[in-house]
Amino acid sequence: MTLAKNEVKKIGNHIANIEDVVEWFEPKIDRMIQGKVIYVREKVVIVQFLEPEIEKALKLENDRTVVNHRKYKVVEKSQLPRTPIKKYDYFHNTYIVVGQ
Repeated sequence: MTLAKNEVKKIGNHIANIEDVVEWFEPKIDRMIQGKVIYVREKVVIVQFLEPEIEKALKLENDRTVVNHRKYKVVEKSQLPRTPIKKYDYFHNTYIVVGQ
């Protein structure tokens, strides 16, 4: 199942977890891209491309990119337990857990 070019994932209560495979549309190369989530933040995930040629097509220096939670769809779920989402608290100079 793939997303249409202009389709956007609804946020709801679901965001990707580490090791999930996600898919999103990349307008720079006009195609759908899949990647594995390696880090989860409050508003975005950091993903590693599954196809090595994507990095060259996007003219990136590495095989990772940042994707907003609104822009992707989870294609394959991992079996890992849910990762807590952390936000940096600048006032207390530490991270706080904002969701799971």
